[in-house]
Amino acid sequence: MKKIAKVLLVRTTNRKTMIPPLGLLYIAGAVKEWSRKNKCEIKILDFMADAGEEGVFTRCLKDFAPDIIGFSSLDCEYPEFKALAMLSRESVPQSVIISGGPLSSNYYKEILKNKLADFTVIGEGEITITELLDALTMETSPEFVAGLAFIKDGSIFETGARELIADLDKVAFPAWDLIDIKRYAAYPNWNGMVWEKSYAPILTSRGCSYYCIYCHNLFGKKVRARSVDNLLSEIALLYNDYGIREFHIIDDFFNFDIERLKIICKAIIAKKLKIKISFPNALRVDRMDKEAVTLLKKAGAYKINYAIETASPRLQKLIRKNLDLDKAREIIDFTSKEGIICFGYFMMGFPTETVKEIKQTISFAVKSRLDSAKFFKVVAHKNTELARCVAQKYPVEHFNNGEDVDYYGWLTNFSDIPSETLNNLILNAHFKFYSKCSRIFRIVTKYKNHFGAFVNIIKMLSIAVISGFSDQKEDLSFKINS
Repeated sequence: MKKIAKVLLVRTTNRKTMIPPLGLLYIAGAVKEWSRKNKCEIKILDFMADAGEEGVFTRCLKDFAPDIIGFSSLDCEYPEFKALAMLSRESVPQSVIISGGPLSSNYYKEILKNKLADFTVIGEGEITITELLDALTMETSPEFVAGLAFIKDGSIFETGARELIADLDKVAFPAWDLIDIKRYAAYPNWNGMVWEKSYAPILTSRGCSYYCIYCHNLFGKKVRARSVDNLLSEIALLYNDYGIREFHIIDDFFNFDIERLKIICKAIIAKKLKIKISFPNALRVDRMDKEAVTLLKKAGAYKINYAIETASPRLQKLIRKNLDLDKAREIIDFTSKEGIICFGYFMMGFPTETVKEIKQTISFAVKSRLDSAKFFKVVAHKNTELARCVAQKYPVEHFNNGEDVDYYGWLTNFSDIPSETLNNLILNAHFKFYSKCSRIFRIVTKYKNHFGAFVNIIKMLSIAVISGFSDQKEDLSFKINS
């Protein structure tokens, strides 16, 4: 039997925005449960919160001397992961390196071919990591641990997909005690603002039942929900033990069951929890009703993001979102009038999208009662339907190595619109949206007690106007003549 005494879990990053490493905290929670009988020490190193100074990681490797190093990385963090993995190989060659997160699920072949990890976890990792630790401890073959890929006899060996965890109540709570959660309020975050002094991200479910062509499938196409009691237990833990008064719900599809949403709100109201709630990962706007919005407001919701993407009915069908745009207008209007900050996500540059359709989207956003919005260039992430679609027409070598992935979009243009025109349309969208007097008044009114968030919105507009996409001197599209 091989003793595993120390486990180091690392969250890589290349972004200025940062939220507590929830995925890694879930893995840490699972390892903590495993360590009850195996007695190992666990440490989390978050590269935004803990490793800002040069040499922190190297010193951690030397001083902590981990037996296991587990990395959690996004697709866009391949270069950062690569550098840290190589440094780990040099500094602690005896350590076993395990890669997880979306990067590992999508690029495990590249990771293994480049010898950046001994094992890659594909999909949900809570059960996989503990079974792998069992195999390493008992010195048995990991080939019977589902959800892994590793090198065996010189070739990549895949153990087969692991079934998704059916009962999320059986998953250990995130190991909140392993980080200083209150530090994260000092960083720009996914929500754009923090109402209270500190906050915590929370998952109430996993998976989404829609088949939007641009979205990941890491959690499956069937929504699995935690029970209301289980969810409230974690909220109570964070509220009582960590002083958290704000919660950012980051489910892919929180309002999949509108009645469940209402039950959760009523439970929070009944317990008289004085908390604030926001939804940075967005809600499905046409699955909302006025009662749900009112209950969310009473439960503490101060900001709701809605993902619209496009106002073109044709594109709604093409991207398989199939949003009811009339219902969206109605709910956006009601949400904003309820005093909730209402934020909209939009995407531009879909395959076959026209200038007329983009202007249709801009018009929808400008005329709506959305208080703030962001217009993104379309991203084709690996292993999505959109990536498979554009791969038939565009050279996509960068899909296959992870090196050129950007969080907000590759420098690509998948539409038939000239790149300069597309970039100018995105610039124009932000300018038209934020220059409307009634919207400026609402922003001032709703953000009056949160000057920092207000400044961020004005800054975003200023950057768009001053630098703009139109200043790019070269055509950044990867379009080819057909």
